[in-house]
Order: sequence, then C-alpha cells, then structure tokens
Amino acid sequence: AAFSAAGRFRGSSHLQGYALGKALLDPAYGKVARALSGSSLPLLDLGCGAGHLAAYLRATGYRAPVTGLDLDAQKIAAAHRFLGSDACTFLLGRAEEPPAHCGHVAALDVIHYLEPPAQEQFVNDVAARLAVGGCGFVRLTLRDNSLRFHLTMVEEKLIKALGWIPWAGENFPTRAEVEAWAKSTRCQWTLAPLWGITPFNSYLLSLHRAGSAQNCRGP
Repeated sequence: AAFSAAGRFRGSSHLQGYALGKALLDPAYGKVARALSGSSLPLLDLGCGAGHLAAYLRATGYRAPVTGLDLDAQKIAAAHRFLGSDACTFLLGRAEEPPAHCGHVAALDVIHYLEPPAQEQFVNDVAARLAVGGCGFVRLTLRDNSLRFHLTMVEEKLIKALGWIPWAGENFPTRAEVEAWAKSTRCQWTLAPLWGITPFNSYLLSLHRAGSAQNCRGP
C-alpha cells in the first residue's frame, strides 16, 4: 500500500518520497485506514496538503469520495494534479472554516496552527460534520514537560525553516484542554498516544457519532 500510494505522485520525486515516508512511518495513516475500511461514508480531510492521506486511503481500498482542504495553494494544485481524477476534490481554504460535510473527518496536525480561542470551536466543527457512524480524527501534540514534546517543538521549527509549512504553529494544547473540548462535542471519544516509531509527542483524539445520535449538526 505504501508503494502504491507513493506511485500516485510519479513525476514529482519530492512528493513521491514524502508519500512513501508518510505511508511507512506515520501511524495515523494506518489508524485512519483501518477505521474507514469498508465504509461508504465520504471523508473530509482538513489540512490535506498535497493529498497524501487520500493517496494512502485509495491504496488501502477506501473508495468513498474525499474532499481535501488546505491553505497552501501549491499543495492543493499538486493534489488536483495527482488525485483529482479519483473521486477526490481539493479546495483552497482555511481549516477553521470547513465546508459543509456529512461523513468522516480527518484533521492531522492542524490544530496547533490555530489560535487558542479557535481550537475548541474547531473540534466541535469536526464533530458537527460526522454522520451517524462517522469517525473523526484529530491528531495533535500535547503540551507537557516530556522529552517528546521538546523534540516536537524542534521539529516544528525545522519544518518552518525548511519552508515545507511556511507559517509557525506552536499553539499546542494541554491534555485537560483537549479532554474538555472532546466532552463538549457529545460524541464518544478517546484520547490516546500515537507515537509509532516516531520520537514526537503525538496523540490522536478519536470521535465517533453513535447510531442513536443526531446526524450532522453542522451546515
């Protein structure tokens, strides 16, 4: 699946190598793919970049429509080029202004780019776009005193210095803040480490809208 996903970006050695690395090393990709296996609900990917998650999901058999949203025009253009013909739509826009949607939602490594007052609303916007049976995935870094957190801060500064993501993102929430946001969604939720083989302080907030819950409260 990793090589198949990377193959989607043939013609761009940079994007192809990045896709392979993400597919092989990023534990969130496998987590999302397993959760969506066999689902016909569409996915909204907030902070989609060049469409690497969509490429991996296609490689692992997910066939429902994917809508990606990102603030980087060059990455959106690349996503259109490599994946736009495979029931994938990519939109230029801000993650804190998500489009109407009813299905699954992924927001991997997005929330720390938002100002703190907007973060709780963002989590609620994700939850509001979950269909009955839908899953929401918010991968984030918890602010604490661990070595993992300090290594994550170094990585964030390096990413900005290299220009891969040109804006700073250091608004990392505490566990107490994330748990309060999750409770406010009225979804079933878990918050668990998602380290894999990486040294970073990554956690996954997983949301699930149960079958008896109201369907898609968002616009």
